[in-house]
Amino acid sequence: MPPPSRVRKREVPCESMPSDDERPVHLTPLEQAELLDLAHDCILVRGLDGVILYWNGGAATLYGYDSAEALGRISHDLLKTDFGDAPAYDFMPQFLERGFWEGELRHTCRNGDTKIVESRWVLQRDGQGVPARVLEINRDATERHRAAAALAEAESQLRLVINNMPGLVSYIDTNLRYRFANEVYTDWFGIPLDRVVGSHVSEVLGEAAFAVVRPRMMRALAGDSVVYEDFLPYGTIEG
Repeated sequence: MPPPSRVRKREVPCESMPSDDERPVHLTPLEQAELLDLAHDCILVRGLDGVILYWNGGAATLYGYDSAEALGRISHDLLKTDFGDAPAYDFMPQFLERGFWEGELRHTCRNGDTKIVESRWVLQRDGQGVPARVLEINRDATERHRAAAALAEAESQLRLVINNMPGLVSYIDTNLRYRFANEVYTDWFGIPLDRVVGSHVSEVLGEAAFAVVRPRMMRALAGDSVVYEDFLPYGTIEG
């Protein structure tokens, strides 16, 4: 039987090999393009001269031009881009310096419809760090703008009706401060509406009148429907 031998052991920490699920997935350019085509947002890549180099399915759906019609065209000419009060050349130097821009634009579709889009531009550089292309992502905001305009119009009409009512109309929060008041408050108390809104009820009606209405307001805040007639000794912060 051989004599026992000495064995030196050295433990070296090592990293475990990543499993197939942990390894990074590298997509081919074709696979990347197919993924971008699934996006609902409009995604396009254009050169610094504005010529369209890539046009995804979302852009084709919104604007009505397929990629064959869009590629090679100058994007702002194709879509008749409306920059509002800031033409493109006004912010291009800043964009090239910062490498990013976002804002709202108006685009004209193939069928003549106008779309309002939330637009984001990202500057892409080549291997030497020289500006080369612009990645542009546009999201349709037309319906949101229409809904906001319709709401503003409805609120304007409602305010017109309320302001022409013969009595005081207001909304008061749980702290007994005015959040809304019609113009009759100014006529009665001589206080501008911007001073009424945010003021405590006692500051507008006066302490004596507030002492009368406060119990009824507290009942209303508790959920009761309160209807009453009374004499109110008004006296306001205006004296």
